[in-house]
Amino acid sequence: MNARIAAPARRSWPRAALAALGKRFGQDRRGSAAVEFGLVAVPFLRDDHGDVRISMLFLTGQALDTSLDEAARQLLTGQAQTSSGTTAITDMATFKTYAFCPKLPAIITCSQVQLNVSVVNTSSLGAPISNGVLDTSSWVISPARPGRP
Repeated sequence: MNARIAAPARRSWPRAALAALGKRFGQDRRGSAAVEFGLVAVPFLRDDHGDVRISMLFLTGQALDTSLDEAARQLLTGQAQTSSGTTAITDMATFKTYAFCPKLPAIITCSQVQLNVSVVNTSSLGAPISNGVLDTSSWVISPARPGRP
């Protein structure tokens, strides 16, 4: 007996059934919020991350300004120079260690900061960057005397 196995008949969808399926799909709103969230979430989270980074930048700048203002006040009032013991500010290392770094917040480490403390007598200052390299060899501490602006 020679029997042939025939392929199953292909079911064709009537045009009316396809139209009804398309209409149901277009009217069904289940899951639309999830799809919309998926479309919006990635750009929103990227922008939100950028806002946090910019906020940290401003916070760091403000913290550096505040720390430097407080340390400079110690120099201008003479408090830093007349301190007793090892905390008397006589050079850049002690200024950085005892006057400036203790006032920094935890987000900034003292090793990340370059300081130049000196009395400015002229309004023309040279740039500390030469050929793209930061030159700190001429940076020294020359604190003001008490009562001298």
